[in-house]
Amino acid sequence: MSGPSDQPDSCPACGAASLSYQEPIESWLCDECSYVVDSDSVPTDTCEPSGVVDDTSQNRGVRSSRLGVTDRREGQNLSRISSTHSRERKRSLVNYCSTKDQVIRSGELIAKAWQTNFMHGRSQERTIGAVVYAVSREADWALPPAMIAEVVEADKGAIKQTFQKLNRDLDLDIDPPVPSEFVTAIISKLEIPAKIEPVTKHKLRQYDASGSNPIGIAAAGVYITCIQTGVNITLVDLAQVVGLTKETIWRQKKTLLEE
Repeated sequence: MSGPSDQPDSCPACGAASLSYQEPIESWLCDECSYVVDSDSVPTDTCEPSGVVDDTSQNRGVRSSRLGVTDRREGQNLSRISSTHSRERKRSLVNYCSTKDQVIRSGELIAKAWQTNFMHGRSQERTIGAVVYAVSREADWALPPAMIAEVVEADKGAIKQTFQKLNRDLDLDIDPPVPSEFVTAIISKLEIPAKIEPVTKHKLRQYDASGSNPIGIAAAGVYITCIQTGVNITLVDLAQVVGLTKETIWRQKKTLLEE
């Protein structure tokens, strides 16, 4: 394995001077915002955001409308894209989910997805979305696919389908989601007081064996706790975050209160 490249002077995303080299993804990581960067990285604005990984291209290793990944450097570029995709909104996922360990884990899964040919024929957006979802699930504070879709610009349904395939093909062994997993991300996204989280998770404990609409149940649980504790939140706000209709959350809320 090659050694680290020269340390960049600062993070190109937030300007911080504190960076650390992460050997698993062979790149520099900003200690402040978790941006993946190294001294000779190509700016992400030059990458094709909607490319599909395709190893049949005659010009291997050259970026075009279809992205050919044939060497370690290209694998590093994909890891970098996972933390910097849609640069103008790049803090969206970082603020609500990403720790340094999660960024590194995302890079590892993307590299594994390439090595096992999982990415061949699939768009970067879908794969990156599925990886982010998988990593958030492993960390036990799952991001609703709709929240991920907004940042990586992929359909939430496609992200869920790609995750299911990723989970099987890479033997991730991630169990079906349960409502309490989504509470932290919902509360963080909406900047709801932290006191709501433990109360809501306690309310939802009995539903953690349920396989029916865990995101809707989580959103309804957050809504009920907010109302009961005097925190102002609307069904419209919740619906936008979790990618469901306000009517769906309302029905889940009625069910929770009746049980």
